[in-house]
Amino acid sequence: MVIKYDGDPNYNPTLFNGFNNDRAYGTGIPSFWMVDTKSSNASDLDVFLARTPKASVDMKHEYSGDSMIVYSSVKTLTGYEPGEYYLSIVVHEDGLQYSQNGYDDPNYKHKFVSRKAYNDASYGVPVTLTIGSKNNFRHAIYMNPAWVKPNCYASVVLYKKEGTTKPLYKFVNACWSRP
Repeated sequence: MVIKYDGDPNYNPTLFNGFNNDRAYGTGIPSFWMVDTKSSNASDLDVFLARTPKASVDMKHEYSGDSMIVYSSVKTLTGYEPGEYYLSIVVHEDGLQYSQNGYDDPNYKHKFVSRKAYNDASYGVPVTLTIGSKNNFRHAIYMNPAWVKPNCYASVVLYKKEGTTKPLYKFVNACWSRP
């Protein structure tokens, strides 16, 4: 997914700055990262993916009027530790062909753009999780009429906020709903 930067026609300063404030890495590519450490090494990602999950995330979305309704559930698993958890819900759109600012290469295009986070909270809204239970949530996000609904989908990411050094929001688990 791409969070567009200043000067781009798809720039959402609230979404960009929200993510960039916790995982800043200048204004280059990438400007932030999803997992807890910045790495371009594939083996680092393999280590991250091999972690035992402490919560599962499931979700689906539907449309109601001018909004996308996102239904999500989080189930705590073995190893779950109580704490300060946040659920991030972001609408994305694909099927786009937007150039990367600063690049003249016509083949360098973004096809997937992150459009908006629920409540403009990039790392989500606080949620209370019950240990050993399925915790259900419903969030409505206004859909800009310029977005092509059949090309839009949502992602739900569970973060645990901890520590005093960046990143404060630690990735727990995620799910997304493709059209």
